[in-house]
Amino acid sequence: MASLRETKKEATRRALADASASLALAQGSDAVTVSAIADAAGVSARTFHNYFSSTADALLYFTAEVLEEFTTQVPSLHPDAKDITELFEKVVLDSLVNDHTELHSLPPLFRIGETLENLSTSTEEKEKYVNVARGVLMAFHERFPQRDTFHTAVLLQASAGAALVALKECSRPFLTQGEYAPEELVHRAFSALRHASA
Repeated sequence: MASLRETKKEATRRALADASASLALAQGSDAVTVSAIADAAGVSARTFHNYFSSTADALLYFTAEVLEEFTTQVPSLHPDAKDITELFEKVVLDSLVNDHTELHSLPPLFRIGETLENLSTSTEEKEKYVNVARGVLMAFHERFPQRDTFHTAVLLQASAGAALVALKECSRPFLTQGEYAPEELVHRAFSALRHASA
């Protein structure tokens, strides 16, 4: 059982990681600074450095935590889904119902991933992320074992790309909303993916 001190430390670490993710989503990578994260979490910049070596490490920690939780859901999530792309599509459609308000869900990770590409991370946080990502891959592979792990990895990456394109289009103010509702954009993105891989 964790001590009170360990519990408080973990709560602070999560608050800092959540603050970094919220800033990245609301204002983009330029807003993700140590001082902004510390202010949002209600701690000092010095406290931030007790937990993370960089803003990228805080984002990577957040990403790994969300993916770890998602991994536990993969076996039972949308039991009617016939394959990886269908399951992924249903998860993205779920996020539209929640209006992107749930920070600890899969769709925000697509945008945070773009931010992470512009930042450097420590070896320790990168290793944790790689291990968690491997867990996601294996969870999907175990649920849909008809493909090898390489094929599963390709389908996951392609599905994440389709989801990102659809969600970006959904959030554009100049989108001709009368032409396509957000749900239809998601269906079109995944339909294009399935057509390309047929």
